[in-house]
Amino acid sequence: MDDLTSGPRSLSIFGSTGSIGRQALEVVRASGGRFKLHALSANSSLEDLAGQVAEFHPAVAVVGSLVFISLSAGRDYTCGVTNDGVPFCWGHGTAGQLGTEDTLDLVPTRVHQIAGLTFAAVAAGGTHTCALTAAGEAYCWGQGTYGQLGTGVAPTASTVRGAVTGGLTFVALSVGTSSEHTCGVTPDSVTYCWGYSLYGQVGDGTTTNRPAPTRVAGQ
Repeated sequence: MDDLTSGPRSLSIFGSTGSIGRQALEVVRASGGRFKLHALSANSSLEDLAGQVAEFHPAVAVVGSLVFISLSAGRDYTCGVTNDGVPFCWGHGTAGQLGTEDTLDLVPTRVHQIAGLTFAAVAAGGTHTCALTAAGEAYCWGQGTYGQLGTGVAPTASTVRGAVTGGLTFVALSVGTSSEHTCGVTPDSVTYCWGYSLYGQVGDGTTTNRPAPTRVAGQ
């Protein structure tokens, strides 16, 4: 892996950007340990164009000595599952999506709304989170107004948690960050979705919110 601290690096990113035309990006180290992206035109001359320069901070290690086997970045927070099957979340979560009973955790904090279970993966969304146990059972917590937790009911409380109903097991889960719905794939490759479906997100041919896993049409 390249060491970005040793000097400029040209990234293999090309495309058309308005009147600028074909260009690449060059990474240049800035002050304070930050890096800066410069637009680099097709003739390789450096252009500090308005709107074409961005600064970003380099990656830093997450606080603590935890080892994660699964990570998921939600809208304003992040969750991970450690190598011993324990879920942690950190960031901003006013709807209970952290699962820690807090609204702000600046460091990884153990999810204790579902203590005692061993997990293998986690999916963070906008205002709710779901995770898979080692046996493929799905559990969700956070906002459940539209049935996105999959518990079979659509509660009005925003800090609920529970097992996804229906007796299904899953090998993968996906949680919407901008729309309150969830989808999962079973071991026999069948997709189910639940939650908000005003625009047909559940995929059952309707625009009805579904509080329980609903098989996607056409399978």
